[in-house]
Amino acid sequence: MSLTSTVFYAFLIAGLLVYYILPAKFRWVWLLIMSYVYYWGYNVKSSLYMVFDTVIIYFAAMLIWKINDSSKKYLAQNKEILTKDEKKKYKEKTKKKKSTFNTNLKRIEVKGCKLLK
Repeated sequence: MSLTSTVFYAFLIAGLLVYYILPAKFRWVWLLIMSYVYYWGYNVKSSLYMVFDTVIIYFAAMLIWKINDSSKKYLAQNKEILTKDEKKKYKEKTKKKKSTFNTNLKRIEVKGCKLLK
């Protein structure tokens, strides 16, 4: 879909109309869908990779949020018990866990990219 084609302008106008009709809470989903549809017009494999990547990143973000949340809860619950050094070690352990997770996530994304080529 070329940026100068009438199909693109119809796509853009329809997308904007729906975007402003939707409640603000759901607009990001509409933009994501429109992005997939737009890229689908260029290359199906690229679109499949985008969907794969979006799903992986979404679940990874949820897991990282869970790690952060449990870390904060643990530190808050044991505020009086833990010494400064123990808190520091726990934070470093959490940071290392997230770093390892991110490294593994990158490996999964690279493998997914290779599979779709």
